Amino acid sequence: MSISSGLYVKIVSNDNSPMEILELIYQAGWNFNDHGLKAYLPIHDNDDFNWNFDAISDEELLLILNHKNSLREMLGVVLTWRDSNIGGEFLLDFEGGITVSLSINRQILLENITNVNWYLERIIPFIKLGDFEIENIRFEEYF
Repeated sequence: MSISSGLYVKIVSNDNSPMEILELIYQAGWNFNDHGLKAYLPIHDNDDFNWNFDAISDEELLLILNHKNSLREMLGVVLTWRDSNIGGEFLLDFEGGITVSLSINRQILLENITNVNWYLERIIPFIKLGDFEIENIRFEEYF
C-alpha cells in the first residue's frame, strides 16, 4: 500500500520571495543531499516537474535557484534534514506557498501515520526567523 503525505504552509509577507524562505530553511539545517546528488526543478520548467538530478555543489545549485527566483519561477528542490536522510520535495512559489512532499524516509507514528510534528518542528520555527507570518498550515495523508 502506497501512502502519500504532504505538508502545505501559506506565508504572508510584503515580499513573498521563495529564495529568502528557502535560505532560512537551508541555514536551519536542511541540505540539498538526495542520495549524493542535487535534485531540483530546472530553469524554465514551466510546471512540468521535470526534476534534474546532478552532481553539483551547493553553490552551483543556489545560483540556479537564484536565477529561477529572479524569473519568478516556482522553486523546487529535494531537501533532507542534516545527516538523517529524512526529507522530501520542497516547492516554493511567489504566492507564499510552501508544499512539502514527505517522501524520503517518512517519519511515522503507530499504524503507519506520519509524524507531522517532526517536520513542523524543523521547518516552522526557522520560517518565523524571517519577516514572515504564517497564515495557515495544512497536512494531508492519503492511504
